[in-house]
Amino acid sequence: MAWIKTRVTDDGDTRFVACYRDPEGRQRSAGTYSSRRAAVRAANREEAKVRDGNWHDLLVLERNDEVPWESAGDLGSLVVRAALPCLVVPPGAPDPSTFNCIALAWNGSQEALRAIHSARPLLARAKRVVLLAGRRRDPLSEIGWRPPFDILSYLRRHGIVPEQREISADENGAGAALLDAAAALHADLLVMGAYGRNRFSEWIFGGATRHVLGHAGIPVFMRH
Repeated sequence: MAWIKTRVTDDGDTRFVACYRDPEGRQRSAGTYSSRRAAVRAANREEAKVRDGNWHDLLVLERNDEVPWESAGDLGSLVVRAALPCLVVPPGAPDPSTFNCIALAWNGSQEALRAIHSARPLLARAKRVVLLAGRRRDPLSEIGWRPPFDILSYLRRHGIVPEQREISADENGAGAALLDAAAALHADLLVMGAYGRNRFSEWIFGGATRHVLGHAGIPVFMRH
């Protein structure tokens, strides 16, 4: 179900917020617009994506910076709005018949965990899985009495025994560090969470998400 909310700014201008519900029933915004028609189109478009997501397991997106709607920024908006995992394929990327090595980006975030959950069927087929562990994005989000999620134990319970590498980089350098590590491993695929938040009608991405979307030379499996 899609609907429109109306609000008035401090300057007296009317703005229209496009709203819809994701598969879990949570209210989501598809952006804020100056016209009701644009808001209705955006809300209906997002609702259609949610319904289409119920029919599929994976959304495959090709990155092409020469085509505006296939640029990294537009693909990022699709990734964070989609109700299913996305495989972002860069120009000229090989189509591997087998996964010799899959790299997992891990920072303890919900997005990273959701991406790894969704990628489990692919991880089970990989000859080698390497966990690239970086700085936890929001250590204060953990409830005080609950220990941090043990990603290594989780993977082992599902028959996946990963190697582990530490990534030392801040938020601004994490994307480049992940791609460098994946390249050093000759990884066929990078699995990572996609972090983004909606600010009016534009999605603002985290530094690592933005960098990987724009610069990855291998396919990237992402989940918001």
